[in-house]
Amino acid sequence: MNDSIDMTARSDENRRRKEGYCSLLVENCSSIDIQDLTEGYTPPHNDFDLVLCLETLEHIPKESEDKAVELISKLGDILLISAAPPNQGGTHHVNEQPKEHWINQFTERGFEFRKQLTEQVKDELSFSDVRKDNLLIFQRKNGVTDQ
Repeated sequence: MNDSIDMTARSDENRRRKEGYCSLLVENCSSIDIQDLTEGYTPPHNDFDLVLCLETLEHIPKESEDKAVELISKLGDILLISAAPPNQGGTHHVNEQPKEHWINQFTERGFEFRKQLTEQVKDELSFSDVRKDNLLIFQRKNGVTDQ
């Protein structure tokens, strides 16, 4: 049995946004907003279908971690996170944490760790890299429904 998440648009507005996704990003993008997540940030909207945070959290100092996790948690109902574990090494890794740490951080904010789906996605990825093993998928409780 496949574990999956229903990514059907939740409203007409989201459906239009989803259908125009590529052109919005490629053709209609007039600016890129670069923010320091350690200082907080108010995004233009918070109803993204999927939020990606890839190999970023280990670069956020521990004292600013809660701000970054809180922001990520507010952006959408489905999160795909990867972060370097202890001793992975890398440039400017100041906050390497075990997976359980990030699972606790996001479950405390109303998300469920989707273990089976995480494993399925990892199995489907065609690259073999240590970062593949860092992947975690979360779904907001009472958010998007399963198929």
